[in-house]
Amino acid sequence: KYGIFWLLFAFVSRLLFVIYFSKNTIGFSFYEFWMIFRKGFIMDLSVMGYILLITCVILIVFQFFSEKSLNSFLRIFTLILLIISTLIVLGDLFAFRAWGYHLDSSVVEYLKTPKNVTASASAGIWIFSVVAMAVIVGGFYWMFRKLILSKFDPDKKQWWNIVVLLLIGGAMIVPIRGGVNVSPMNVSFVFFSKNHPFANQAAINPIWNFLSEVEHANKRKAT
Repeated sequence: KYGIFWLLFAFVSRLLFVIYFSKNTIGFSFYEFWMIFRKGFIMDLSVMGYILLITCVILIVFQFFSEKSLNSFLRIFTLILLIISTLIVLGDLFAFRAWGYHLDSSVVEYLKTPKNVTASASAGIWIFSVVAMAVIVGGFYWMFRKLILSKFDPDKKQWWNIVVLLLIGGAMIVPIRGGVNVSPMNVSFVFFSKNHPFANQAAINPIWNFLSEVEHANKRKAT
């Protein structure tokens, strides 16, 4: 259920992107809309894989703690992930609107000068951001508490729980890499259209893309 929860978040994020830039989709066929979500789903699975891998590690550690402390930690963990993920999704919208490309590590340098941020954002954008942030985070957090956490009843004190969690966590390597291919997940996995470049951009998961860009920027700095 937790994995489906984050796949739903990714679906809503992509739907928001497509609606926000609806003018760019004029002339798209049903097939192209379908492929945006179908191809993007591969990258969504990769993000889900990372989250579930971390969650499995958390659940293993908390096998030795009380159920109450585990529930409290999962609430905080999920809320923090929702806030960070939503900030990336909304930031990606405005980055693409302003610069024509997805959010990347350059935004970190941009945010070091708050005057640039306030000057480039109108009152309407700020209002939209606050409302969207509240609706997305509030709605998904409510969904998490009502549909997942309320029915979460870990069967503790069972040694095989750790084995199962290790197997599930290990299996997440497959969606993280985008399958059993030799090459790991990259943006080319979701590209499909030769006629409409925007369709390819819409298929990209903004969270995966941002974290990948930050990782590559850090590697460049280290060399």
